[in-house]
Amino acid sequence: MVAIFTGVCLGDWAGFLVSAAGLTAGNLIQSGVLKLLADRRDKAPTNRLYKALVSMKHPRIGLLIGYAVPMIPTMLVNVASVRLRVSARSHVLVCLLGSTLVAAIYAFGGDALIRGNRRLLITVIIAFVALSALILFIRKDRQRHRDAEPEK
Repeated sequence: MVAIFTGVCLGDWAGFLVSAAGLTAGNLIQSGVLKLLADRRDKAPTNRLYKALVSMKHPRIGLLIGYAVPMIPTMLVNVASVRLRVSARSHVLVCLLGSTLVAAIYAFGGDALIRGNRRLLITVIIAFVALSALILFIRKDRQRHRDAEPEK
């Protein structure tokens, strides 16, 4: 909601830059805190989305999608990034890319909504739906990865 409000108040490009920086910094700080607390955690989350993220064949793509899709709680994505032990460089990159994508949707969507720019608003809605459809990619990749594992 804050990112949409930023787009409304600051306009498209300024709102985009502020939202991208804020989302990226917030996610990196949260995952840093989670890394510090990882030893104290008794059990992993049982959420289906979390399980899908940590069992993907391509975990960085899953994290990127997790940060980019607004309906996926970033707390789950950050917990998954700690569990997957993705390198700091990779984590910063996927977090920056994913946060930038969602910041663009929020900022340009909020600005288009206020200005009544229907064409841009429809484009933003299509991008939002396309990013949301990436959840299916996570599920399919998880299923393929699970099917490829040998039986124990």
